[in-house]
Amino acid sequence: MPTILKDSEIPYRDITRKLFNESGEQKIIPFLGAGVPLSGRPFSLPEENRVELPDKEKIEKIISELKIKGKAQLFMQMAISIAHIMSYWENQAKPHQPQEDLLKRLKKENYPPSAGELAQLFSELANYSSFEYAVNKMGELMPKELIDFEKNDLIDLIRLVAGITGIGQPNEPLTAISSYYETKSGRDALWETLKEIFETKKEITQAHELLAHAAKSYLTQTGVFVDYLIITTNYDCLMEEALDRRGVPFAVLTMQRKDGKIYVRFSETVKDIERLQNLNEPTYPKHFSLTRSEPLVVLYKIHGCLYPKHRKTDDSVVISDSDYVNYISQMSKSEGGIPASVGKLLRNKPFLFFGYSLNDWNVRSIFETVLLKRGKETDVRDYSVMLALTEYEEIFFDRNNIIIIQNDLNTFAQEVTKLAA
Repeated sequence: MPTILKDSEIPYRDITRKLFNESGEQKIIPFLGAGVPLSGRPFSLPEENRVELPDKEKIEKIISELKIKGKAQLFMQMAISIAHIMSYWENQAKPHQPQEDLLKRLKKENYPPSAGELAQLFSELANYSSFEYAVNKMGELMPKELIDFEKNDLIDLIRLVAGITGIGQPNEPLTAISSYYETKSGRDALWETLKEIFETKKEITQAHELLAHAAKSYLTQTGVFVDYLIITTNYDCLMEEALDRRGVPFAVLTMQRKDGKIYVRFSETVKDIERLQNLNEPTYPKHFSLTRSEPLVVLYKIHGCLYPKHRKTDDSVVISDSDYVNYISQMSKSEGGIPASVGKLLRNKPFLFFGYSLNDWNVRSIFETVLLKRGKETDVRDYSVMLALTEYEEIFFDRNNIIIIQNDLNTFAQEVTKLAA
């Protein structure tokens, strides 16, 4: 079992000392996942017992009148209960948004979308449903004269049941459905849709504020010569926004799809920016060394970036199955996958993971690649801040010697910020 720390067990002071260390050396590397921007969304616990279900006697009477026997009785009990829940959902809100409405909402939202929302959007745009096979199979089993409804209506019905019960996922994983959408509509359409959604996002979270504070505290120390490293798999520019608000100079590193080279984008707060931009020409990761005039934040965006001023030729996004396969393949090439200067900064340093789920193979593969780059000999222990974890994650974290801080990101950021004041 992994070490899981809760409530009073959480070592806030120890984490604060690592983030706000005055030795002139970075003691822990922040690693931001998709849960960070999502932590800014309003959150409310679901109401309990909000659906009034029929009592057991009524259900048994219905089953008796229909002369249902055996295990079909259990199925009927579930069907009646689910029907009541579905009726409630339909009266409260539409469970399924048309693609135009969903796209507008995702553009309008203050915070970036979740992977599930993007998967739903691309499913709609590609006219794809993971339940189509089930619907076709039902059509084979039932006499046609008994099926008097549209195929899409039945797909919506099964999608709703899946959402209520959690038995099936309403959509395929984002990596798979984005691959399908890319095949049908082209890479440009995929990239442009993502950019339209992400380019308007400016609302930073408490976790972003905390890390910008820690970075500025580090860089304003006397005798600092080494850059401050932050790693993220997020496409958004919220970490950059938080750094800008505190006047912290930074350089964003991304690997572009067109050539597998590392590209640099400097913040406006960096001195002599035009000269540095020219000096830091695109280079393969193995040979990349950042040239700068002063220590700054190095923001390494593993999955790419959707910077508002980027064009299609600047595509660095890793989102589809093929993107991940290409990225992992790049790691095995002589040119390497992780920039050489980043490898030096992360060597023998522990990670502080924010907002990660490691259930997906793609995230685990990136994580393990970074761990290998850090070096196997190190005995440092990493931390992961997360509200809940699955049984599989427990095994994974235990195997990789990661300490779990079981808390929500906002509370964690508030507690550390108070101690750093």
